[in-house]
Amino acid sequence: MNNWISYMEQYRSNKTLYEKLTSSKSSSFGEAHMNGDERLRLAQRLERSVREAEYRLEHYVGENLKPSEAAKQADEKLFLSYRYVYGMTMVETAYAMSVSRDTVYRIRRRILARRFPYDTASEAC
Repeated sequence: MNNWISYMEQYRSNKTLYEKLTSSKSSSFGEAHMNGDERLRLAQRLERSVREAEYRLEHYVGENLKPSEAAKQADEKLFLSYRYVYGMTMVETAYAMSVSRDTVYRIRRRILARRFPYDTASEAC
């Protein structure tokens, strides 16, 4: 994992799987492949991963930044929230942020260029 976009895509996958796993409608989810203890451990691991990603996103904007850099990071955080937490399309994200579609794509490129500050190789689910 080397960027925020990949990290947030993994977050969205983990969140969806966690919701399916803990949903009362999907009581048969995974029964063929795992017993109750394995299912519980998977649910706990997914929940930890989801909560950690939400915490990291909440603290996305760094400290002691120039105002212009803080504003850019705030836009990036907003983009990541709309796109991956709320599952909006790029056009919906642009509309919600009151910017053009091109600006949303520029924000995405800026995020892709940003170095991911966390080592998540050991956190893969």
